[in-house]
Amino acid sequence: MTNYTLNQPFRPVGVKLFNGIGGVVRNLGGERTITVDRVLAAGRSATGLKDYGRDDFLEPLQILCEEFENSAKLHPFGHYCMNRLLVQHASNRLLVEDAWKRHPEFLTQPLNRPLYVVGMPRTGTTLLYNLLSQDPNSRPLMVWETLYPALSPKEERKQNDSYRRWKANFAVKAMNRLAPNLKQVHAIEPDSPEECGWLMNNSFVSLMFLLDAVLPRYFDYYKNMSDERQLEVYDYYKKQLQLLQAGEQKKHWILKSPVHQATLAPLMETIPEANIIQTHRDPKKVVPSCCSLICMTRGIFSDHLDIQKSGPELAERMSIAIENSKKAKEKFGDRMTDVVFDNLVKDPIGTVKGIYERFGYEYSDAMEAGMKQWLANNPQGKHGAHKYELEQFGLSNADIDRCFEGYWPPTEMAATAT
Repeated sequence: MTNYTLNQPFRPVGVKLFNGIGGVVRNLGGERTITVDRVLAAGRSATGLKDYGRDDFLEPLQILCEEFENSAKLHPFGHYCMNRLLVQHASNRLLVEDAWKRHPEFLTQPLNRPLYVVGMPRTGTTLLYNLLSQDPNSRPLMVWETLYPALSPKEERKQNDSYRRWKANFAVKAMNRLAPNLKQVHAIEPDSPEECGWLMNNSFVSLMFLLDAVLPRYFDYYKNMSDERQLEVYDYYKKQLQLLQAGEQKKHWILKSPVHQATLAPLMETIPEANIIQTHRDPKKVVPSCCSLICMTRGIFSDHLDIQKSGPELAERMSIAIENSKKAKEKFGDRMTDVVFDNLVKDPIGTVKGIYERFGYEYSDAMEAGMKQWLANNPQGKHGAHKYELEQFGLSNADIDRCFEGYWPPTEMAATAT
């Protein structure tokens, strides 16, 4: 048998005990259903706040609650975790709304020239993001900020964000214990730069939720959103960044998340200061690598993984994202550039220099020294090799060729890419 990185989900003893006891409670009808009312009440109880702001988040939250109950096939521990996840984002929403009321001046400040790394997962986005974050004049989003974007009034009075850092540290360590192989695919450190996609979760409109479970009805809702609704979601996202920026105008943002690829047009319309780097790689490598990641995370919460179905599911989602990004480029191409994975790996520093020249950011010797040090400290495969095959996830080379026809190989793109 091939020794894939993704094998049977790991189950710590504590999770096995929880599932054992929880299974009995579930069979006796004692497991509490995840509902909108319970999530909102728990958020209010956790924060002592009441105002959730606009109610446009209620529809996607309702769908998520129903999907976690009916489609996700969660085991008892997974059911508990998904309930806590929704409560956490509800709490974030309350804290964010409260912070905006205390500091309306933050919402009048433009974002400082955000430079986004966007592309399909597993295309070098993390590598490029970390390299760009070595610029002393850049401002990446940190793990603890993307998970917990707003200070409570008490924390603000003390001018201390140590509690948010502690919570993020706990969450990251728990994730790594529940999925030990995850570091081989996507390593997360508590004080490292991380994806801004988690901020989208506080609107309850985010592809990040699909990392945790199969949610077909939720994905249908997501991909059929109106243009107006997408702009509302990105306006909420932008305001969180303005809150996190908190008056800092000297450093430019470095941000990254694959979730933006399918919605680049509303992102760039909402944030006219943004520039976009789009990363590209052979889908025959990308799709199975991403499937391995998503099945690994879903396997934390469910005992009913259908790995063979994950390939067609992910391929469809990625092909939709690519088509949407092409349309965005037709309108906003002057603020976008392309990076091919093989070129990035071959010459990472030269690639970054080209990006800075393209968009007019200031390159420095200090940045180059930082990038060289980061590359030395983080060689490819640092946490072990990531092993996977396309057929493992129910796809063939011919399936990928059909799904991504016209996208790969990128002859025209390779000629113009940074």
